[in-house]
Amino acid sequence: MVLLTDGNQTGTDVVPDQTPLEDAIRPIKDLGVKVIAIGIGSVDRNQLSTLVDSPEDILTPESFDELLGLVRTTVEKSCRGMYVT
Repeated sequence: MVLLTDGNQTGTDVVPDQTPLEDAIRPIKDLGVKVIAIGIGSVDRNQLSTLVDSPEDILTPESFDELLGLVRTTVEKSCRGMYVT
């Protein structure tokens, strides 16, 4: 799963009943889904690390233009371990 985000969960002052990231991502991780988090711009790496299993699964382009350069990396990471028979 590739997750695009601004890298900062909306504060409880804006959304008082929001689900904590750890709780929101748990069902996905429990299914064994590999998550790659792409935080665009100024991001909170601690929040992004909550979403993934490894720091290698976090990409942090500064802009959407820079993101285009990371598309190949993202495809390679998301398809790692897949085999065509």
